[in-house]
Amino acid sequence: TYGDLAATTREGYAFKGWFTAPTGGTQVISATTVTTAGNHTLYAQWTINTYTLTTVANPAAGGAVAKSPDKSNYDHGEEVQVTVTANPGYAFTGWSGDLAGTTNPANLTMDGNKTVTANFAPAYTVTYNGNGNTGGTPPVDGNAYQEGDEVMVLGAGSLVRTGYTFNNWNTAAGGSGTPYAPGAKLNMPGANVTLYAQWTTGSTSYVCSDGSCGTNKPCHKTIAEAVAAAGTGTLIKIAAEEQNGGFSLEADKDLILQGGWDKSFNNPNGGTTTLQ
Repeated sequence: TYGDLAATTREGYAFKGWFTAPTGGTQVISATTVTTAGNHTLYAQWTINTYTLTTVANPAAGGAVAKSPDKSNYDHGEEVQVTVTANPGYAFTGWSGDLAGTTNPANLTMDGNKTVTANFAPAYTVTYNGNGNTGGTPPVDGNAYQEGDEVMVLGAGSLVRTGYTFNNWNTAAGGSGTPYAPGAKLNMPGANVTLYAQWTTGSTSYVCSDGSCGTNKPCHKTIAEAVAAAGTGTLIKIAAEEQNGGFSLEADKDLILQGGWDKSFNNPNGGTTTLQ
């Protein structure tokens, strides 16, 4: 008989046994009788290991994970590609389990049973509304944001409104919400945001006690000066500082006074204008 036969291993394979041929042939075990009177070769034969790949969407409502190829079992060393599709209202935030990072689609090599989890978070949008525009189209922000993301506010784009000048954006159509100038930073809340174009019917003047107003003209040191010089329909932007709020009108004027601007007048949320 052959007696004790050597044990052997191969990564990714299960040892099937010793045989008289590389494939097929007759299996030889320790009790097999030797029938060949001379040197001969025994061949190890192997069975490749197979593994499962489990995919999970977290939360389940966030989206789906597709496998390619999509099979119940995979051979050792087989490459599998997983692709995430987020559902409306969600954004893919990254892999966990036997994958890491945010690459999508992602590849992995099967060398054992694996579980990969695609993680999602609620996603929110910023929509721009022309709010009475007579021409052009509002800018479009195609990004999906998560709560706490910093969003750069877009410009007016091609928006126009006959007889009006674009002023800024506001979270309320009537201007009672939070104002945002183009280029300002918006901290994304846990909800979709709509920004409404704000329009003025006349020119714009500026008030800053040091008389600089950045590069903006005309610049006045007091509200009274600005009111006296303004024509009807003028928007008067006032820096965030202490100002004497007193003024008089010699004739009726339709004016808009807007405080809280930084002293360069690029940010409508620059602080608080305090009237004495």
